[in-house]
Amino acid sequence: LAGLTPLTELYLDLGGMAVSDLSALAGLTQLTQLSLSGMSISDLSALAGLTQLTRLSFDHSEASVSDLGALARLSQLTELSLQFSDSTASDLN
Repeated sequence: LAGLTPLTELYLDLGGMAVSDLSALAGLTQLTQLSLSGMSISDLSALAGLTQLTRLSFDHSEASVSDLGALARLSQLTELSLQFSDSTASDLN
């Protein structure tokens, strides 16, 4: 994804694949919208640097996240969607 740094919108549907590392997205700092569908996600820390995000969705995904702190750094975020997701979080602070 290194050559895609100008992207402002990205929609990924991986059909139920377990994704343990989202670091490939960390360099896409111009993203304003990110949709991750059909994934099993456990670590959101790679998203902390995507400070231009206004919309983030985990539709049709399973999220088992122990720390939502990365989302707290997304100061431009106006919409968070967890529709049709099986999600648990142990720290909502």
